Amino acid sequence: MTKINLWSESTPGFDLGLGQAAPTIEPFLLEDGQEHGAVIVFPGGGYNHLAAHETEPITRWLNAAGFSAFVLRYRVAPFHHPSPWQDASRAIRTVRAAPRDGS
Repeated sequence: MTKINLWSESTPGFDLGLGQAAPTIEPFLLEDGQEHGAVIVFPGGGYNHLAAHETEPITRWLNAAGFSAFVLRYRVAPFHHPSPWQDASRAIRTVRAAPRDGS
């Protein structure tokens, strides 16, 4: 699937020099009419890394249960509060604002 940049312009407090990619969400969508809702997956990792085993395997499980899913790749160390919270809030607003009619 195609990753979507979470922040269309500049990410607040983001420093490319710290060696991380900008925050993104990656959709794992079901066909129209099949889904029962959507879930955003926030991979764990103690704000030090994003646990790979808590990304795509979880979205596949959610898809099998009838949910579209989005993986949030949020900022982790050396970033600290409020950066992950800002990314989480933005992801929720982005998913809520997505068109539901397939357009």
